[in-house]
Amino acid sequence: MHRRRFLITGASRGIGRAIAEALSADGHEVVGVARHPDAAFPGELRAVDLADTAAVKAALAAFADEHFDGLVNNVGSVHPAPLGEVDWASLDAAMRLNLGTALALAQALLPRLRAQGWGASSTYRAYRRSVLRKGRAM
Repeated sequence: MHRRRFLITGASRGIGRAIAEALSADGHEVVGVARHPDAAFPGELRAVDLADTAAVKAALAAFADEHFDGLVNNVGSVHPAPLGEVDWASLDAAMRLNLGTALALAQALLPRLRAQGWGASSTYRAYRRSVLRKGRAM
């Protein structure tokens, strides 16, 4: 088996952590991104708040200069609210984090992935609660 190197966002818990553990157990190198450090992470974990624009720009510059064979976009946030109470600022922030970060990371890694002739990118989302809950009016 060829050992590959993967970048995983939202890597400290949930689906991101499970993917990191599975890839590591299969012998791959894992670089995780999360807000908080975790000494038990099965690879290298970099503390980056992907909701912070300046932190994202700095991370993008660093990641663009590194070799990765794959990207797992797993970072995400949801702010459930009845339809009539959706806050535009919260929606904008969630879209920047959920979609903007995934797009920016994929674009940053794309030139190297193309140059090496191999690479993969996946996006995962897991929502704990739905936006519209049973019994609540929109």
